[in-house]
Amino acid sequence: MTMEKLRNFIKEQNDFKSSDLKSEFVGEENLEAKGVNVILLHDGINEIKQAHNQVVYAVFDQTPFYAEKGGQINDRGTIQWAGGSGIIIDVQPTSEGINIHEIEIQGELKVGDKVDAKVDKIKRLLTMKNHTATHLTTAAAYEVLGPSLDHTTSFNDEHGMRKDFAYHRAVTQQELAKIQSLTLKSIHDAIAREIHFTTPDEAINKYHALSFDGDKFDEDTLVRIIRFGNFSCELCAGTHVPNTKDLEDYVITNLESKGNGRFRIKALTSYETVKNHYDNLLDEQNKKLGSLIAKYNGMKNENCNKNIDHAINEIQLIEHNRENIHLFQTQLDELSELLRILEKEVAKKNEANIFQEIKDLKPQLNADGINEIKFEKDNLNITVLRSIGEEFKKNYADLIVILKSQSEEGNFIYVTISESLKGKASAVEILRNQKDIVAKGGGNELAAQGKYEVIK
Repeated sequence: MTMEKLRNFIKEQNDFKSSDLKSEFVGEENLEAKGVNVILLHDGINEIKQAHNQVVYAVFDQTPFYAEKGGQINDRGTIQWAGGSGIIIDVQPTSEGINIHEIEIQGELKVGDKVDAKVDKIKRLLTMKNHTATHLTTAAAYEVLGPSLDHTTSFNDEHGMRKDFAYHRAVTQQELAKIQSLTLKSIHDAIAREIHFTTPDEAINKYHALSFDGDKFDEDTLVRIIRFGNFSCELCAGTHVPNTKDLEDYVITNLESKGNGRFRIKALTSYETVKNHYDNLLDEQNKKLGSLIAKYNGMKNENCNKNIDHAINEIQLIEHNRENIHLFQTQLDELSELLRILEKEVAKKNEANIFQEIKDLKPQLNADGINEIKFEKDNLNITVLRSIGEEFKKNYADLIVILKSQSEEGNFIYVTISESLKGKASAVEILRNQKDIVAKGGGNELAAQGKYEVIK
């Protein structure tokens, strides 16, 4: 990864501790900086005075580009000067806070040149929204789950946010919905951002700021806190939107269990991004409903079920929108379960009918002089095929059974042989060498199963 490349370079240079570099980050509010000085160029092996049409590492006396730290991704953007232009690939900090830029340049760039630096505004704005959302999510989670919550790492970029935390039990869907609701309320409340520089003691005791990841500071160190009214306050070096309303919208998309009592919340912000998320969910639900109804209609003539009819009518009465998405999903899950039960009942009925149908089937001698039964019928699953095979073997000795079924779920094949034929025939070889079909599956000498395609 590019960021690992730049991090390794900084490490190889001993964090630039032997240099006398001084660089100021000016990109808190200003996403453009004109006439900044190039004070260092490096080709990855040696410090150089000039570079031409290549990837270089550079330091400016001032930079608007945010370096990745505190869970916030680095900025991207461009630089321009009289002799060419460059694309910012990555920005990583040294331990002294010097931003090292990885740049792909076109033209000739020299130490001492003045360049105009421009941050990718859209990427930065989206990243800032998601970083602020992380703070608001943290505050909401504390309010819902209590002080035993242990927040660990976070990550924010232009695509979304994630927050990892430890907790003594699983978080319920109701609690997750409450965290989302409180975060949305903080957005609607339009809380202005405050930035304070203060001592660690005052940050914790006066502002009640949260700090994570085992942060330790000397008492004479000034720390930076980001505060949104009485709702959220954290130690943070990252960039944030001026007001919570700038997030526009918010949705928690997932809660993952990472094991050992650790969890990860993923969320999105912005009108368009959140709308696209809900539109995709609504579309998936509609497709699922259509699939379930189609499946039921395929069985309905002989297996009409009043509970399923009622469930379909109920779900079709729901106004299918963002507000009702969870209600719709609950009804969808209930309909799916009713269909699963019906399918099981139908399978049992079909199995009984199948056994009635096959009771008069007799083995025929194959080309090797061995008793063989072949049977094919649509819409049987592999479990039923196995039951049929065992039934045949109970009734006839020294037998090869080859069973096939075509269905919406796929074309299934099952082959089994009597124990007495071991060494004379192989079920898995019979499966693989069927004529007119290409079968893929596995098994052993006595039984094999898989799926097949008909050779056209």
